[in-house]
Amino acid sequence: MYRLEVWEPDADEAEHGLRTEFADGIYIVTLHEDTPTDWLDLARRVSVATYEQHPGPDFMPASNYDSAIAVADRRVVGGTLVRLESAPRYRWKVQLRPDGEAYTADDLFGAEGEKCGLTFSPAGEWPPATYTIWVHPARRGEGFGGQLVRAVAAHYDLPLSKLCFRLPLSKQAVRMVQRLGLNTIMGCD
Repeated sequence: MYRLEVWEPDADEAEHGLRTEFADGIYIVTLHEDTPTDWLDLARRVSVATYEQHPGPDFMPASNYDSAIAVADRRVVGGTLVRLESAPRYRWKVQLRPDGEAYTADDLFGAEGEKCGLTFSPAGEWPPATYTIWVHPARRGEGFGGQLVRAVAAHYDLPLSKLCFRLPLSKQAVRMVQRLGLNTIMGCD
């Protein structure tokens, strides 16, 4: 059983990202019997960093989730949780809005969904899904979200166009996906 150090972020960490001893880069953290404790601690730091900033699950790897963590300047600056084995219940192909605005859940899943370019298929064999993405507010717009997505695609040997994204996308996520050169994405629930 792993025992992780207990700590709380200080004001500097809240403003600039949690400190880490890891060198700059993107780290894919998987859960297995040989997962180093410091890698689990890195994933936990993303979860702590996102507290009250990001709705949804934490970023800890599990049997059906891996984590990808971005480190810059010895700070945890971003993360994504990647859903693996459990297939999403539904899948969609979604055209991105050309004006850069994000579709709302009502837009996507309401009566007007087809106008969004939304097509629905029952779930089946689908690739890993970038289930949730977070970048520290002080580091947004620097490309860390795109780096995380590219690292996930490379790790699973997939083209970017084959990754799934959790819907609805935020405004920032729409801009990131557009900068990745995607006009249509696969979405999952």
